[in-house]
Parts: sequence; structure tokens; C-alpha cells
Amino acid sequence: MINPPDFELYNYLYEFCDSNYDTYDYLPLESENAAYPFVEFGDTQLTGGATKYALNGDISLTINVWCNANDRYTINKMINDIYHEAINIEETNNYRVSFDIQRSDTQVLTDTSVENTILLHGILDLHFKIL
Repeated sequence: MINPPDFELYNYLYEFCDSNYDTYDYLPLESENAAYPFVEFGDTQLTGGATKYALNGDISLTINVWCNANDRYTINKMINDIYHEAINIEETNNYRVSFDIQRSDTQVLTDTSVENTILLHGILDLHFKIL
């Protein structure tokens, strides 16, 4: 059975992040005491359709990077590393893909949602075309 293309792309980037950073497929609970910085994989979306002979369309993937507020260099480096890995993806196990640089973006926000803590929240909004 062939995996869906968004699942394969998710796994590809998850494996890259997990080999370089503490990585989660969910936002860790406070009780888990996750150390900063870490990567958290967010939402995926597969849109498009299929031709008579192939699946085509678009994949979007959101990756979050969390870091202490005093460590801007680290969050920017992590975002840059993940972004450049995404740019270089040409295929997964069963699909050829192309990074859509025009639709992809990154941002770093100040986050105060954790009591008595100031964090940096990096967001990578990545888009790919299935070829």
C-alpha cells in the first residue's frame, strides 16, 4: 500500500528534524517538561486531485519551533536549517515534489502564553507541489 503524499513528506521532514533537534508530533504538555528549544509538527493539508495516470496537487505543512526569548540565534538557525532542507526535497518514497518558494514563508513571534515565561515561536509554513 502506498502512503499518501502528505504523510510521506511529513515523515521525511520529521526524520530530518528528529535527527537534529528534540522533535514532537504534538505540542508537549507542561507535565512533560520539554526542554527548549524544540520542534513541533503542526498541521498538514493535501489539496488537488489526480489525472488519469498520476496524483497531483499541493501539500502544505506547518512546523513550529519553540525557544527561550533570549536565544534568537538558535531559533533563526533552526528555522533556516529546516527551510533549506525543505527546499532540497525532490522526492519521497513514492512521489516527486517541488518546493513552492513563492507560497512558503517563515516568521518568529514573541509568545507569552506560558505563565511567567517569554518564548520565541517560529513558524514555518511550507508548500510543495506534487509533480
